[in-house]
Amino acid sequence: MLPLVEKYQIRVGLYYSPPDWYFERQYKNFSYNNKVQLDMDHQPTVLPKRTPEFEQKRIEYINHQVRELLTNYGKIDLMWFDGGKGEIPNQLVRELQPGIVINRRNGGVGDYGDSEGALPKKRFEGWFETCETSWPSDKWSYLENRSWDKAEDVITELVKLRAWGGNLLANLGPMASGEIPSQALMAWKEMAKWMKHSKESVIGVNAGPWPEEVNTPVTTNAGVAYLHFLPGDTSSVIWKNAPKPTKAILLRTNQSVDFKHSNGILEISLPKNIRSSNVDVVKLIIEE
Repeated sequence: MLPLVEKYQIRVGLYYSPPDWYFERQYKNFSYNNKVQLDMDHQPTVLPKRTPEFEQKRIEYINHQVRELLTNYGKIDLMWFDGGKGEIPNQLVRELQPGIVINRRNGGVGDYGDSEGALPKKRFEGWFETCETSWPSDKWSYLENRSWDKAEDVITELVKLRAWGGNLLANLGPMASGEIPSQALMAWKEMAKWMKHSKESVIGVNAGPWPEEVNTPVTTNAGVAYLHFLPGDTSSVIWKNAPKPTKAILLRTNQSVDFKHSNGILEISLPKNIRSSNVDVVKLIIEE
């Protein structure tokens, strides 16, 4: 495995698409709709029917590729299938990489749920993630003259998902040279700054009661809760049925914050002069 992966103990996840636009080019419609049929050169055509012999070759092709990925590169922690009908069964994937985590797009249930391109409208049960376009904001691949997510955009999505117990898979489209676009690098630097003071609110935490009982995303841990004040939202945080805190701390500055707690209702406001352009996190120390 790559030296940096080992040095920093980075978990390795691989993306794999069983549908293959080149291998299946003879049978694939390259039109944007089903009203016309276009070949890979975007010329009008009549697509032939797939033969049993081709389907067998396609299954063998997928199995060879996935076996190579899972046996030639050391420990693989996650396999992210983008489509497929179980051409290589999840059971075989687990035999090749014991302990691997598999998404639910390989013709089976998989280990976790997901939403794509937008945050879910309601909580998932169990593990889940959202895969979202970020760099650029609206495409999976690199394109010139597109919009790009800023640090506060990505952090906002992250804290909302963590408040429901989910994870964020933020997509990057590298340039043709393999370089990381400068817009992404700028966002990452700001995200790193935020993580230095507020990562405890999103790593190793539990989901909170947002939005049922509180009007901002909340995560919890033993003896603490984290209120995430979203960018541009100047309203007070109101938490019904809230635990009684002994102290409230703004993580970015480590300064104490005033709060009110009465009849199970917690209210906290952050003055404009201590707000940032990113998510501001208030840590609550909960009375035992």
